[in-house]
Amino acid sequence: MTKAILVHGFNIADQGKNTISKLTPYFQERGIKVENFSYGWIGLMGVYFLNPRIVQQLINKVSPGDIGVCHSNGCVIVHMAAHQGAPFRKAVYINPALNSNASIAPHLENVDVWCNDGDLPVKFGAWLRVLVPWAPLGDPLWGDMGARGYQSNSYVESEYIPSGRVNRLIHWLNILCFKNPVLLLSLRILCAPLALAYWFILGPTEFAITYYRNNVTSNNTEINLDLSRHEDNKFFFYSLAVPIITWGLVVIATFW
Repeated sequence: MTKAILVHGFNIADQGKNTISKLTPYFQERGIKVENFSYGWIGLMGVYFLNPRIVQQLINKVSPGDIGVCHSNGCVIVHMAAHQGAPFRKAVYINPALNSNASIAPHLENVDVWCNDGDLPVKFGAWLRVLVPWAPLGDPLWGDMGARGYQSNSYVESEYIPSGRVNRLIHWLNILCFKNPVLLLSLRILCAPLALAYWFILGPTEFAITYYRNNVTSNNTEINLDLSRHEDNKFFFYSLAVPIITWGLVVIATFW
């Protein structure tokens, strides 16, 4: 029997109850079984390191003919799962935090993309990956499809026409950066300290929040951080161990 697998976005502490899971009754009314796939709470660094593990967990739950219904970062997870062989028949991307020209898995019959020109979070996610591509923040596939819709061409050649002054200004800045490598490089240099500050100051806090919400307050072993898993181990090392070791060396060098 076909089922709809609902996948929430990132920075969600309620397992999608107040976002994607609200669609459950609409599928049930049409006789479609619903499964809510939760991967717990993750932040920017968690997305970077844990998304690959979450994708594999999702693949194990997909049966031929299923429909992937997802929101924000959940769209990245469904998108990656489909490309890695998950036998979805269809997918519904709601405000996807994906590159607007991301290639669709060839076996999908169709993908419905719901977008909103004022979706600032996905625009921020797109900027994050463009301005600090070296930093372990957000998924490498993050983009602004949730605002611009699916575009088959490159950003500069797309048919996207923004509405409103703020959206037009953002679009103009994006085009300017794509056409002016010197400007883009300058912005990347300016943003590097901010990315490092998040990594080395907020990274340990993010790890602590992730552990508390996924291990202490949850008994779901699938979302628990488990250092026996390669992805969880890397998340622990880079978000917690590396900053603590770095600050320790700074203190020693300063006061020794």
